[in-house]
Amino acid sequence: MTQQRRASNWSQRRGYIVSALIALVALILVCGTTWAVLSLPKAPSVAMEAADDPEVAASSPSVESMIADAVRDDPDPPTVPDASKLGSKSRTVSAQGAAQHIDRTERISVASASYAIRAGEKFAEIRVHRSTGSKRGTSFDWWTEPGSALEGTDFVPQTRATMFFPSGVHEVSLFIKLVPNAPRKRTAVFYAVLGNPSTGSALGAPSKAAVSLHP
Repeated sequence: MTQQRRASNWSQRRGYIVSALIALVALILVCGTTWAVLSLPKAPSVAMEAADDPEVAASSPSVESMIADAVRDDPDPPTVPDASKLGSKSRTVSAQGAAQHIDRTERISVASASYAIRAGEKFAEIRVHRSTGSKRGTSFDWWTEPGSALEGTDFVPQTRATMFFPSGVHEVSLFIKLVPNAPRKRTAVFYAVLGNPSTGSALGAPSKAAVSLHP
């Protein structure tokens, strides 16, 4: 009975020993493999090899050399315009445009700066003309101003009134009524004045006429 128990105990211890040895061998193999992998030398990268190689570095073009080669190979490189020349050209074009501008505004003016009216006349006729006589109508205002001639004594005053130029008409007449048998011993003067032309028209010279009334 005692011998059987001893044999059984020995068999158990031998099984433990074998298992421990197997575990130890496996651990040794794993550690050895790991050490072998980690100790392998690292292969240098292609970029590092190229940078370290003097022949490759000498043959590799730099950015500056690439730009220089592109400029040299381009037979007609783009040019930057001169700002001063552009400004001068712009001013020249503007000056030419101003020189070619044509003032097409028509002018309205009296035909003469002075009119002489003989004694016994009932009206003073003042002629007004326009420079173009275009197909459209236009208008202006007119009135009288006293001078040495007296309103109501020598002539009938005219307050501001509007006169029209029909389309295509170059000239119209203004009539100012004179006082008959006025007791004048010397020449007296009053004025017919133009003003306020309609859009598209302007006053020309003269725009005021002196009317002389002889005794």
